[in-house]
Amino acid sequence: MSTGKEEGFYVKINFIETLTEEQSDSVMDDFIEVVEGYNLVFGGGYDFDCINGGITSRAGFFLKEDKIKQKLIDLSKQEPLINTIEFASFSDFR
Repeated sequence: MSTGKEEGFYVKINFIETLTEEQSDSVMDDFIEVVEGYNLVFGGGYDFDCINGGITSRAGFFLKEDKIKQKLIDLSKQEPLINTIEFASFSDFR
């Protein structure tokens, strides 16, 4: 049963500098591995400066928002090409 509430959040990952295509693809691959590992979906994009978009659950799956945010923070600490990571709720943009 749907509650009508959108589950998910926005994320922006800023890189330390403008990356090469190979570097940004590598970071994006690691990011998507984390997202898909929790049966989530990313809608947005990336370029040589950042990853930016929304994360939400796939139909039939529960979004463990705190857990996925912590995994993304862990990724940002492990990946030297990531400078900052920011989160915002969907409701912040209404």
